This record gives sequence, C-alpha cells and structure tokens, in this order.
Amino acid sequence: MFALVLSLALGGQVHTVGSGQTFATIQAAVDAAQDGDVVLVRAGAFSGFAVDGKALTIAADEGASVSINGEVRVEHSPAGKPTLLSGLDVLAGGAEALLLRNNLGPVHVRGGTYRGYPAPAPYQSGGQAARATQNGFVRIVGASVLGGHGSCFTWTSCSYSPSSGGPACFARATELELFDCTLTGGSGGTDWSETAYDGGHGARAYESPDARLFASNSTFQGGSGGHGGEEHGCCDFLGIPAGNGGDGGDGIFLGSQPPGTELPVAELLACTTLGGSAGSGGLGYCCPNGPSGAPGQPIHVNNGVHVPVAGLARIASGTRVARELTNLSLAFTGGAGDRVRMRVESVHPKSVGGLALPLPKEREIAVVPASGQVSVQLPLGGLHAPLEALTWLVAFDFVAGDGTVHRGTPLAIVIVGSQL
Repeated sequence: MFALVLSLALGGQVHTVGSGQTFATIQAAVDAAQDGDVVLVRAGAFSGFAVDGKALTIAADEGASVSINGEVRVEHSPAGKPTLLSGLDVLAGGAEALLLRNNLGPVHVRGGTYRGYPAPAPYQSGGQAARATQNGFVRIVGASVLGGHGSCFTWTSCSYSPSSGGPACFARATELELFDCTLTGGSGGTDWSETAYDGGHGARAYESPDARLFASNSTFQGGSGGHGGEEHGCCDFLGIPAGNGGDGGDGIFLGSQPPGTELPVAELLACTTLGGSAGSGGLGYCCPNGPSGAPGQPIHVNNGVHVPVAGLARIASGTRVARELTNLSLAFTGGAGDRVRMRVESVHPKSVGGLALPLPKEREIAVVPASGQVSVQLPLGGLHAPLEALTWLVAFDFVAGDGTVHRGTPLAIVIVGSQL
C-alpha cells in the first residue's frame, strides 16, 4: 500500500486549547493564530468565538467531546483560503449557533451539532441554528443542524401564548453544499394550560430566499406544530374557546414570502424531505375542541427551482484529525464495482515563498464489493519542520463500470504532528 506523502510548507502552526494547554479559550487561540494555522481543541466546554478576516482550522481533537455555549461566527475570510470548523457541538446563546457571513474564501464545516437556542421568554421564537449570508462557497458535511424550540413546549402550565420554533438553516446569496447532514426545524411552542392560546408554528428545516443548494444523502425535517390551549371557562358563558393547533414547518422552503424576483435553486440527490406534523387543537368542554393546524410540506417552492437528481449517493467517511506516521481510516458506500479514486483538492497552508506546492497525485484506493461497503487504511507520511499541521480538502470520485464518474462525499482532514 502506498504512503500519502505530506508536503513541506511554512506556517501551519498548531495552537492547543483546553485544560493545561497553551490557551484556555478558543477565542484566545484564534486571536493568536495566523492564516493556515490549526486551533486544536481538547475535550471540554468553551464559550463561543469569532474568526474575522482569517483563514484557520478550528478542530476538536479526534475522539474529544468539545461543547461550545454561544455563537460561532466566521466573517470576512480572505479569498482563496479555506476555513474549517470540525467536530464542534455548539448550543447558541441567544443568537445563531453558526453564523457565516461575507466570506470570500470557502468555509467548510465537518461533523458536530449546531443547535438553535430554545425560546428564552414568552412570545419569542426559538433561535435559528445556522445562517449563511453573502458567502462565496460553504460546504457542510456530516453535521446535525437543529432549530430551537418555541417557548412552553413541555407538559407544563403556560400563562402566555407559545411561540414558533426556529429554522435549522437559512441561506442567502451563498453557494451551499450539504453532504450526509440532518436538518431539523424547531417545534412550535405548546400551551397545555386552560388559557386557550394557539399552539406555535413549527419551523422550516431549510429556508432560502436566494441561494444555490446542492444536497446529497441529507434529511430535511420540518418542526412540528404546537398544541393549542384548552378552553378557558365555558365559552358559552363568556369563557374562551379552545385554541388552534400550530402548523407544521416545511422540510425545505424556497423563495421569499410573498414571492419576489429571487430564484433560489435546490438540487437534491438521494435526500429525504419531510414536513412537520400539525399541532392538535386544544380541548373544549362546553364548546368544540380547537381545530388542528396544517402539516408542513416536504418541499415548498414559492419562487425558485427544485431539481431532483437521479442516482445513488456515494458516501465517504473516516478520520477527522490524524497524526503523522499513522493510518488514515476511510469507509465508502457506493455501487458494486465502483472504483474509488482519491484526490486532494487543496492543502492549507499551500505555498512556500509564493510557489504553489504540488498536491498528492490522484490515486485509486478501493473497489466497492457486492455488499456496497468497503473500508481502507492509508498510511500517512511525516511532516517536516517547521510545519506542525496540514488541512487537506479531499475529494472522492466513484468510477462505475461503464466509466461514469460519480461524486462522493468530500472530506476535510486535519493532519498534525505526532507530538501534539
């Protein structure tokens, strides 16, 4: 088996974060880092952070559970330089869990969970989990994106009108790719008390007034509508009738409301789209029960284009963060007989003295058997001082027996020195 050679480059320093590490907070490491550096986060809980005007890799170490309470924001990244967020579990603290805005360089997100904040107060909706606006290119691979729930959504007594859930992902003026992701809108708030308010509306899993989306092997689930409040008093005698159930959210909503001139596009390969279930109406006593809401639509096109893409999703998975001189573990799912070819699309950092580094050559690394699944171990070479880390953006092409080339899941892989 061939070894994957790691190229020499300047830069690519590693800043470790966690208990007993160089930095106690992710923000402090980000502030100290330069373009091409890696912020390697050990297990623990951390505050949110912002990357502004830099191209960095911020990655949870392999096997480390990294939880972040607060917003993660990436803005104004320089053209031609990728930024990577890898393996982070983020709970928003009032704003979005993930905000990607005005980035010229590509932004890659691999793995992890991004959760919108539950509605913090009466009449406030649940928070959206991810927002991407005015970016050149964003790719999200293998992540769970969950909108926040509306207020008062448990079996407790509420004294106010429950609110709507938050969307999982909102995109505008961005080219967005999703591979092997799950997006779920927040549930509408539920009023179980005898105040007869309406249930909250479930949220959309993906909403775009103006963006291009390509998604493969991903699920879009609209949030469920909330339950309406029970009849208060007797409605025939100055009481309040039972409340309506909330509508379910759409799996995907394309366009603006009301419809405008924008033209969002969604190309979907082997994806599942589900509307949220309708909320049931509240219970009546003297008068009828409240009416149920309407279920959400799997795909709701207001102004835009939905393009179903035929075929089988080809899937790649494996190591996020690897040490030099170890093995890179990869697994593939595809059509029987597919030949899997690996090619490194870019290396960050990728230049020495202004000269571009040669990328590792494209190589065939596996053939998919009749079972449709195969795993491989690829030995890694060593890094050369002063280089401490590399971030590889790796593409996998599945070549079918008839010569047709199918795109597989791309992976961002961080390779760090064995001493770290």
